[in-house]
Amino acid sequence: MPVAYRIFAYLLRNELSTAKAIASDCNCTQQTANKTLLRLMDLGVAMRDKQRGSYHWSLIRGD
Repeated sequence: MPVAYRIFAYLLRNELSTAKAIASDCNCTQQTANKTLLRLMDLGVAMRDKQRGSYHWSLIRGD
């Protein structure tokens, strides 16, 4: 399964995660995770929030 699908599925299961945790779970490098997360953010699917000095990623969920 492509990395983007694994990362999207990971974000569906977990509300807030760092790129390092996502990379570890999705079996990819942190650099690949960051690039993919930024691409998802550009598409309006994901967002990041700075908490305690690091970025935490999540999906944008509509009400």
